[in-house]
Order: sequence, then C-alpha cells, then structure tokens
Amino acid sequence: MLNLTGYGEEARGFVAGLRSLGLPVAARPVGPQTPGILEALARADLGTAKLLSEALGQACDEVALDVVNAPGGASQRVGAGIPTVARTMFETDRLPSPWVERLNAMDAIWVPSRFNLATFSDADLRVPVSLLPDGVDPIRFSPDLDNFPLPERRGFVFLSAFEWSYRKGPDILLGAWARAFRPDDDVTLVLRCYPRSAFGDEDTTAQMTTQVETTLRGLGSSLDAVAPIVILGSPLGFDGFARLLSSADAYVSPTRGEAFGRPFLEALSCSVPVVATRWGGHLDFLDDDDAYLIDVERMATVDTRMDIALYWGHTWAEPSVEHLAHLLRVVAEDDSGRLARSREGRRRVLAEWTWDHVSRIAAELTSKLLDGSRDLTPRGGTQPSRVCSPEGDGGADVDPAPTNRSAPLAIASPYDLPSARAHAHAARLLADKRQDKTGRTNPWEDTGNPHRQAVLDAFSQIADPARRQAFLSWLEPEEPGLADLLHAAPLSSGDTSISSAKGSLDGPSATASIVIPCLNKAHLTRACLAHISEVTTPGQYEVVLVDNGSSDATRELSGSPDGNLQVIHNPVNLGFARACNQGAAAARGRHLVFLNNDVLVQPGWLDALLGAFEEEPKAGIVGAKLLYPDGRIQHAGLLALQGLVLDGLPAIRADGPGLFFRHRFLGQPASLDVACQRAALQAVTGAAVAVRREAFDAAGGFDEGYWNGFEDVDLCFMVRALGWLVIYEPRALAIHLESQSDSRERFAADTNNLYRFNERWLSRFPPDAYLTEARPPPDQAPFSPASLSTPGANAAPS
Repeated sequence: MLNLTGYGEEARGFVAGLRSLGLPVAARPVGPQTPGILEALARADLGTAKLLSEALGQACDEVALDVVNAPGGASQRVGAGIPTVARTMFETDRLPSPWVERLNAMDAIWVPSRFNLATFSDADLRVPVSLLPDGVDPIRFSPDLDNFPLPERRGFVFLSAFEWSYRKGPDILLGAWARAFRPDDDVTLVLRCYPRSAFGDEDTTAQMTTQVETTLRGLGSSLDAVAPIVILGSPLGFDGFARLLSSADAYVSPTRGEAFGRPFLEALSCSVPVVATRWGGHLDFLDDDDAYLIDVERMATVDTRMDIALYWGHTWAEPSVEHLAHLLRVVAEDDSGRLARSREGRRRVLAEWTWDHVSRIAAELTSKLLDGSRDLTPRGGTQPSRVCSPEGDGGADVDPAPTNRSAPLAIASPYDLPSARAHAHAARLLADKRQDKTGRTNPWEDTGNPHRQAVLDAFSQIADPARRQAFLSWLEPEEPGLADLLHAAPLSSGDTSISSAKGSLDGPSATASIVIPCLNKAHLTRACLAHISEVTTPGQYEVVLVDNGSSDATRELSGSPDGNLQVIHNPVNLGFARACNQGAAAARGRHLVFLNNDVLVQPGWLDALLGAFEEEPKAGIVGAKLLYPDGRIQHAGLLALQGLVLDGLPAIRADGPGLFFRHRFLGQPASLDVACQRAALQAVTGAAVAVRREAFDAAGGFDEGYWNGFEDVDLCFMVRALGWLVIYEPRALAIHLESQSDSRERFAADTNNLYRFNERWLSRFPPDAYLTEARPPPDQAPFSPASLSTPGANAAPS
C-alpha cells in the first residue's frame, strides 16, 4: 500500500474508496515501503490521503472480514476464525498449481477481469470466485497535468512502461520499432522500464540501457540504427508517471498476457490512445473504439525465456511484430482516429472505471459475504474490514484489476466524495471549453454547467454537519471557487413529490418538458396534444413540438402565449435523433419526456413516469407501457436477442450474429400479471419515455448518426454504461397507434442502424437470450440488475 507498485496503487484506491462510503475499513501495509509516500499523496490529493490515514489508524481489535490483496502464492489467513478474501489475479490461461491449495484455504476470491473470472473458474477451486474490477483516479490521471520534462524527445512520442520481463514483450516492441521507423523519422519511443523487484527508489537507467542494446543486437539492430529511444530508469516520484503519461502522444505495450493492465486504464484516463494486444484482461475496457489492438499471431507455450517458473507450460498470446509495426505507423499519422479514441477512452473511465464504481461493487460483495444483506454495515455494527496488502513479488509479477461493464452498481450513497471530485474537475474543464462562448472562466458561476449541479445536488443531500465539513475539506483545496457556492447550499427538503422541481425556469414552472418530434399527420399531433392537456396536471409540464419539415397543416402550429407550448419548425426532415436533441436543447424542465405524435397518453401517465425517478434514485430512463387500440400489449420493454435472423431483421454481422430487439409480451392481454410489474431492463422504446436530464446530458443526447431507428435503444445502452438503470414502469399507460409515419422514411436505414448499434455495443453488454434455432424468443427477459418494487405490486423478477 505504501509504495509505488501497481499493487500499492490498487490498495490505496480500494481502501480510500471504501472509506468514502462510510465503511470502517482498517489497513495494514506489508512489504517494501516508499519513504514519504503519504506526504506526497497529501500534496497531490489531500482527500485521499486523509482517508488512508484514517484507515491506517483504525483499530483492528474486532475484525469482521480480512481482504488480502496479493498474488495467490502469498494469500494466507491473517486472523484465526475471520472470514478471509484473496484479491488476486494471473496473466495466462490457467493458475499456477501451487496457488490452488493456498486459495482453497480462503473463504472467497475476488479477481479483476472477466478474463480471470474464466481462468479461475476453470481451476480446481472449491471457493466462490467473484468479479471485482480495478479503478483509477481520473483527477490524478488527467489530460490536464503539467508536462513531464523530456529534453530528448523528438516529434511524436510513444510511451511504454513496464517491469522488464519476457511477458511484457520488450523484444516484440523493439522489433516492431526497428521495422516501423528509420533513424531520421520524427518520432520518439520513451521506455519507462525497470528490473523485476525494483520499487521506484533507485536509478536503473544504465542497467536498462544495456538490456535494450542487448535485445536490439539480438534482432540484428542497434540504438543508432533505429528512431530515437529514450530510456527512463530514474525515480519519477509520486505524480511522475501520471505526468509522463499525460505528456505522451500514445501508449504502447505488446504484452503477452495481462490479468488487468493498469497502465492501459491510466493512459485512457489521461486521454492518451493505447496500442495493446488483442488478448487478456485489459479487453474488459479496451476495444476498437478506444484503442488500437495488435493481432495475435498465435497462442504460445510459455518456456524458460520467462524467468519465473510458475508460468512454464502455460499458454499466452504471441502478438504480431509485423502488425504492431504497421499500427505504430498508423497511430503516428491517424490524427482523427487518435482523437476519437482518446475521447472515448476518457469518457469510459469517467463513466465506468473510477474508484467510486469499484468501491460500490466491493461493498456489495462484502455485504453478501458477511450476511447476505444489502446493509453496508458489517455484522456486529462497527467491526472493521481489514485490508492487508503484501506488495512483494510473492512468486509472480502481477498487475492489478478491471470492471465488468454490465456489473450493476446497486448501492447508492449521497456521500460520494470521489464522484463529487470527478464532477468538480469536469465542471472546470467544461468551463474552460465554453469560455470562448460564455466568457466565463469560473465554472461555479455557470448555472448551465451540468457538473456544477451534480456537485451541488450531492452536497445538498448531506444533513450531518461533520460530513458536510468533510465534503468541503475534500473539494476546497483543489476547487476554491466552489466553497462559497456549497456553503450557501440549502439542505434537500426530502420532498419526493413529482411537483417539487429543483430550481426555477425562465418560463413556466414545470417539472417535465415533453418533446414531440413530428412529420406531417397533423391530425395525430393535435389528438396527442389534446390527450396530454386532458389527463395531465396543469403547471407540471411544458411541450416542445419539433416539426421535421412537414408539408401539411403541421406547418400552421404555433407556440402558446404563456410559453407552455413551444414549436420548432425545421425546413427539412432532420431525423428523429436530431429533432429530439433540438427539443431537449429548448426544454426547460427538470426531466425530459420524449413522446411520439401517434401516442395517446392515459390518466396518471406522467405522475407514474416521474414518480419512478423519485422511487428509484438510480433510474436514468423510464419507459411507459403501451397498448394497441384494442387493449393488447404493444410495448412492455424490449428484449435484447442474439442469434438467427428473425422477422427479416438483418441481425447477422460480417463477423457473426449481432444483437436485435423484440418487444416483451407483444400482443398479450394488458392485464398479464408479469407485464404489470416494474422491471429493470436493457432498453425501452422511445415512443413514450422519460429521461433524467442529468443522464441525458452525460450521454450526449441521442446519437445523430442513426436515422429513424435504434436511437432510443442506443441511448438506453449509453445511459446504462454511465451507471444508471433503465426502468419499465407499467403504471405509465398510453395507447400507441404505432408507425403512422411514412414507412419509406421509417425503415429506410434499418440495416445501417443495426450495424452501427452492433459495432458499438455487441461486445459490451450480454443479450437477454441467445437464439440457436428458428423459434420465437422468450417473452420475459432474464436480465434484471436491481430488485425493484412497485407500490401495490410484487417485486420485479430478478
């Protein structure tokens, strides 16, 4: 815990994250320690340093659970009779046989990646194995850090950081470098490398230079015959590696095997594009959208070139030298591709890979292990969990852990300090980007900055004065402009009624903005507006109608004098997604409701949609129950299916079966019991759906790359990727006349839409069901990431 290794970094984030949730976690460091590391941490991150100091000072007289954070060969019980968890990992296709006996003496095993979940589950283990991701601090690893001084750099800079071992593929990297560039090319390879068992407190530059020269000679080359290579073997200090990453143009590592690959995640957090092997635990967060992946030439048996005998006879990947050389040239020239990948990488980190996310999953696993409840307090009241972190090699050199993208973040807490810090940092970055347009440099003066409101909302939920002060002490040192705003923030009233909108509007005082995109069919639009007016509480909503180039009487519709109806007329059809985004930009309500103009809402519909947000704090999207005019079910949520083509849908991609969707309980009676229960699902239709404004803004709205199809499903998946839930609410009832728009427009781009959706999401979320033969899919989705309850109804199936 108190050194600069990957295990130390992981242990610090793990402990601080659990402490931030209010759990009484005690920490006991074991193994080599770097002098002055807590002091250095306090200068860089005062809040985390405080939490670690509290954990190190926590008494361990009564311990409810021990977590041993170490290689499996070093896993052992610390206290007699205390439940013990091994948090560990390995980088090949199997476990070392000596580990199995030690791990079977534990009560549970937590591994960082789906890759390890598979390899550990295939081993001869008798104890349960669970997925607990690793995380990163997106403020410490940020694209805005001061540059690391590299006087020898030239042109485009590739960075690679690793402990020198055959597993890390230095021979592959140097071989590809020699093939990709000539000595006069305007590029530089920076190697931050060090010998095994070095802990960052000694200068090993000379030793590493010899290693590089020897490897190049074995490849028939030399340092003089290749583009410049800068070798850094001197200590970097506590924040040095983060600054070094932020200074690089790309990060590259042709590793033969990774259990997780922490430096890859840290590079993404710094918005640095990554070049990595297409095999290993890092594929939990790397794919072709946020990285350049190296082809695997073959799977190889580990031999004595790996100097740790535990690996011998195992299998790992052999990355292609030729393909890596090609990728190095592509990355140096691909300006637009690098930018797209770097943006996507940083977005994913903020959405899924912070210590805030990891800590919630860890708390859930801890609670289940102790007593099966969802109570975060361990059995016995205030008994602490203890995290022991032996950072010695323990018989293997290993890296820390990742996250399962589909893992539910089921524990909510208003006291989310890491999340608040990330929002505070993001607020400042957004203000910098907006400066040219708004003239503001202080993000806390910009009421339109969504991250500002997120911090304010989190603070307003804290009633305890001591915790309020702790919250301020975390944020004030880094964001002093925020102090006055938070000191003046009122406590949340605790009012959960749907009419208690936060803040005020420039126009009518409305809780919801109902956005209706339309193209012709003026009679349907008028009927839709009439039903809204007849069955919805006045003052609770406004309507924003977006006319997408209509040629009928729709062109004559205009806004109301009181501002409750706004009408936007587009000269041409801009598509469903663009129209909805236009309406959302003009909307002033606390929540957004998207409604097709062929939907006739029923009494209580809006109360039910908005009430679900209050009753389910993690709900980001809430979809309605839609009926055909004859009373049969038209929509009760969507099923995500993978397999054969069904109903003529082009569900087969070039590389195999893709995802497609079908309505649950289609054509069944409206009274069907299971369709009358609230449920958490993969997706709901956009025909009648409410979206929490914060979730909509964070997702970037509807993706305008789709054309009249799959925009709504894509938004559901994006919102879920950001940690929110998608809810089906049966109390929100409406009649859907369905697909009254021009069918040529409606289905013109279905094939392209489906391919676009699958390229983004197929590998990131599992389907609800696989179709292996030509048969109708099941009606009831097995997917349910949370146990939800509806007043007057049974809990939804989970």
